[in-house]
Amino acid sequence: MYFDDVNKKYLILDIEGNSLADESQRKITQFAGIVLQNHHEVQLINWYNRNVNLINPYVVRMNKISVEYCKKIGYAEKHLINNIYQLLKNCDVIYAYGCEFDKAILKLMFAKYHLDINKVVLYDVINDVKKYLNPSKNKLEVAAMEYGFQKTSFHDALVDCYATLHLMKTIETMKGITN
Repeated sequence: MYFDDVNKKYLILDIEGNSLADESQRKITQFAGIVLQNHHEVQLINWYNRNVNLINPYVVRMNKISVEYCKKIGYAEKHLINNIYQLLKNCDVIYAYGCEFDKAILKLMFAKYHLDINKVVLYDVINDVKKYLNPSKNKLEVAAMEYGFQKTSFHDALVDCYATLHLMKTIETMKGITN
């Protein structure tokens, strides 16, 4: 269903942002992804943006990503955005959970560096979760925990990628699809 072609590269992504009201100040703070091929994880991505100067205090409390942390381990923004763009271009199918935010911030950041977002298509897993799993709430952390996901540090983009993968595998199992 999700990973049926062994020759394709699949990406599950999640993005955390600084969530500032002023669009000109919005930035990706963390980009994470799991690349799968032939039913195996072939690459883990967990990148931060060094050029973040301000993060909404609510977001800092929620995802524990500070400006100082981004500056310490992050990539220069142009390098980060180019890396993300190349990754997306090199994957055949891209999945995300509740991807409207991801699409919006990618569009904003790609436009800043004159990259074409129209070549990027994200498949939103939330629609399948609603259809097949029907959790009490459609929030990633609620759905994932209701279906046995053990980690609780949500709003870390890499944890959110693993939670999405967990839900995708749960759906496949329920539908009798085994890999």
